[in-house]
Amino acid sequence: MRRGELARRTGVHPETIRFYEARGIIPAPRRLANGYRDYDEQHVRLLRRAAAARRLGLPLAALDPAPESAATLRELLAARLSASEHALRRLARERADLRELLAAETARYGV
Repeated sequence: MRRGELARRTGVHPETIRFYEARGIIPAPRRLANGYRDYDEQHVRLLRRAAAARRLGLPLAALDPAPESAATLRELLAARLSASEHALRRLARERADLRELLAAETARYGV
């Protein structure tokens, strides 16, 4: 597939695709006889991964395809997941407290 289609399928801007390719975050695609780049499903998966990492604010260095970087990325993701789960538990407690207070105030004033 051409870069425009890859951009549409992944939501990643075409210039960002070129940037990721230059940085080694995605491998260079094969070239067709006419010189056009031909991206495949591996590129789709890698770009969706990069887009998710970007939404999470992870550094681009975390997406380095080297095996030692993969361990670092897993540690970073596990830490972020743990922090997210902690925040969700705190918000669930806050929601329960708010519901309880609202119910008490409603019963107290009948409003």
